[in-house]
Amino acid sequence: EAALDGTYVMDASYMPSPGAARVDCVGHYGKQCGLPSTVSGSTGGPTPENHFVQRTTWSFGDFDVSYLWRYIGGSDVDPSQGPNSSIPAAFRTTGESASIPDYNYIDLAASWQVTDWAKLKFGITNVTDEEAPFVETETGSTPYNSGNTYPSTYDVLGRVFTVGLTTRF
Repeated sequence: EAALDGTYVMDASYMPSPGAARVDCVGHYGKQCGLPSTVSGSTGGPTPENHFVQRTTWSFGDFDVSYLWRYIGGSDVDPSQGPNSSIPAAFRTTGESASIPDYNYIDLAASWQVTDWAKLKFGITNVTDEEAPFVETETGSTPYNSGNTYPSTYDVLGRVFTVGLTTRF
């Protein structure tokens, strides 16, 4: 069994005040493009143009093995804060924090139907131990840019192993 779900963001813009120019947040993050959804349509983190999730599951009798690929497209800091913005140089976002590259995460899972009433599960999230991107504290608003990254968008825990048992009574 295989499934591919994708998102292509065509428009994520807003007008910060009446008569102001629209701010386009597709492929951007930062103070203007990281506002709560009531203002800009953003979740408070980056708004990558592309985001995909692909899962493949193989079933062999009582065993299932699953592979999940998570792709998050790259984003640049919003133009109001970037290296070419009109704000004083000390407040501009430059260097590594001026952009976030594409991110790929791989997750693996397996399960074994031990009996009619018990299933044993194993999983590894973020198999390659990909670190979340680092962005400067001033790049985004604190509730969303927590710990100098965006935990609602990127995997901040690193590689995680899980074991579970599901039972029916």
